[in-house]
Amino acid sequence: MGRERARRTGKIAHSASSASTIPSRAQGYIAQHWLGITLAIMGLHLILALLLFDPKVSIGGDDSWYVLAAKDFWDGLAYPGWHGALYPIVLSPLVAIFGMAIPLFKVISICFVLGSIFLLSRAFRGKIHPLAWLGGLLIYAVSTPVVVLSGTTYSEPLFLLLQAWVFYALFKVEESEKRLAPIATAAANAPQALKGNASVDCPSTTAGGREWWLRILWLGLAIFLLSMVRNVGYGALIAVVAYLLVFGKRWRAALATFGVFAVLQVLLSLYKRLVWGSTGVSFAGQWEHMMQIDFYNASAGHEDLKGLIIRFVENCHQYLSYHLMQLLGLPTKQPSWAIMVVVIALLLIVLFRKPRLSRTLWFTAFYLASMLGITFITQQVAWNQIRLVLVFLPLLLFYLYDALLGVKSQAMQTVLRYAIIAFSGISAIGNLAGDLKQVHPEVLHANLSGDRYKGLTPDWDSYLRTCAWVGEHIPDSVVVACRKPNNARIYGDRPFFGIFKVPSYNADTVRMFLDSNRIDYVVVGHLRKYTEQRTSEYINTMHITLAVVLRYKPDLLELVHAEGRDEPTYLFRLHRETPDPSSPAYRARLEAGLMVDPENAEALHKLGMFSIDEGDPNAAYTYAERAIRLYQREKVEPPYPLMELLGIALYGKGDVKSAANVFRKIADEHPEQPNAWRNLGLAYQKLGRPEGKEYLAKAERMRQERERQ
Repeated sequence: MGRERARRTGKIAHSASSASTIPSRAQGYIAQHWLGITLAIMGLHLILALLLFDPKVSIGGDDSWYVLAAKDFWDGLAYPGWHGALYPIVLSPLVAIFGMAIPLFKVISICFVLGSIFLLSRAFRGKIHPLAWLGGLLIYAVSTPVVVLSGTTYSEPLFLLLQAWVFYALFKVEESEKRLAPIATAAANAPQALKGNASVDCPSTTAGGREWWLRILWLGLAIFLLSMVRNVGYGALIAVVAYLLVFGKRWRAALATFGVFAVLQVLLSLYKRLVWGSTGVSFAGQWEHMMQIDFYNASAGHEDLKGLIIRFVENCHQYLSYHLMQLLGLPTKQPSWAIMVVVIALLLIVLFRKPRLSRTLWFTAFYLASMLGITFITQQVAWNQIRLVLVFLPLLLFYLYDALLGVKSQAMQTVLRYAIIAFSGISAIGNLAGDLKQVHPEVLHANLSGDRYKGLTPDWDSYLRTCAWVGEHIPDSVVVACRKPNNARIYGDRPFFGIFKVPSYNADTVRMFLDSNRIDYVVVGHLRKYTEQRTSEYINTMHITLAVVLRYKPDLLELVHAEGRDEPTYLFRLHRETPDPSSPAYRARLEAGLMVDPENAEALHKLGMFSIDEGDPNAAYTYAERAIRLYQREKVEPPYPLMELLGIALYGKGDVKSAANVFRKIADEHPEQPNAWRNLGLAYQKLGRPEGKEYLAKAERMRQERERQ
């Protein structure tokens, strides 16, 4: 017992030779100077966060939602019940005072993360090995994804702070219970299967008093607030209650914690019902969508047990390998099954090591199992967002480091100390290198000087410039639709209607959707599917939605404004009426439609005919060729009018022989068409072939017969 206590406090109880080792001296120093080390780590994180500070709204979209939800909440327009209500509620008075002060909100997020570092330091100090404590905090503070997320308006920084509070509050409850009851009683009440450090440290079921109740209230409040930030926070309640019941059968503490949480939930529900007319728990709407096979397509149905298991395994694959390595500063190019298996094996094996885990690690294990389990089951595999697991990084490190350092063998413990020091150093250096690569002082200076676009990739630059143009030139009463309405609203300072999925693949249904929502303008960009690299893939929800209608009404769109060259964004006006088919406006609309749907064969054909009328057979040939290739790709015979356009274009270009071949094919396949014979006759006449006169006469007879009918 003395050795275990010494291992956690840093007061070394080994031989003189053992005490002389570097790890042994280090852990003693860490334990004695924990506050200075904590402040130094916080200072390091602050410096890195300021170096990587980006005062612009990020391109994710969700972070914009939080700011906009805060404004709507303060203005009494809507309760922020989709992503998590607490963060927008916290921001709402600041939005009311300072407006859309994005840089200020990001600085507050940095403060949240700094607070989480301090609370985690206090919560785990003396409860885990000093090397585990230092290694976990250091990697957490310098991890590049953590530093980047620290300066954002996502809810994760607040989640990190409240998560640290949950651990701090629970450990304070246990400290108060220890003072109220002898440890021996705890050992007697602990489950036989968990005898060891966990059972020895476990407090008894005896609890009470003002101090205990205050700490229970703080614990219940912390869990409640955590669940209001992100719905996965409900998993913290499961972990706490299960832990209290398993260790010492502390029914009173478990029921009291649950009771505080339940009372707060009831009060919140009453507030939402009375003030906002809202009912149900916060995760009800999301849960329905998350259980769908496709989040954006309800018709695909819901996941069954097999589907949820597959989702869980695939999420483990990408988050416990690829994303975990990114967090550790050791990035891999793709997810690895081998890394995933090693990580899961380590997490499980240390549960059964000798001596048994301390109660601190057991609760950490309960918490991680609950939170990661809920995350991996509920989150769509396609989302693949590192921030979903980033919040658990310090806890994973504390758990693994301390569990490994608790092995019984002194020789193995010495080896593991050196290994953990080396690994933490490598991880910290890798992350620091990643941090420094993302430092762009010229971008930061430009942004702080008022340039809202410096540092954006070309696709987002053109998109947000277009949205800003809309805000300056289109009245707020006019409905403008786009794929990323939250970002658009921040830059355009006006409402935008969001189209997040294709409403239907039926043209009439889509037209009804556009009409019922009074959509008059649409912003169509080429936002990259993979943000850091330009490929042929982009977010095409708006393109597909409009293409469904364009196939039946190719003159739907009028180009109003465009930004960007290589990855452009267009603003189109929707026209329900059809202009004069011979007017320049009609041609302009056809060309606008091709910007969205370049494979619209009808539009290509009509533009080809325009080109013939304008005396431009070369352009007509290009349009005809593009349209014909579309049919050939689908192994469908091109229609007669399109083939006729091709022949006329070839004839106009002076390639009479090729034109004659096309007209010959048309006449053979459509002998009932007078124009087919007339065009063939003209081509043959031009070539000096005697059949030309005959075909012209035949075409004239067919024309006269049709007139008599």
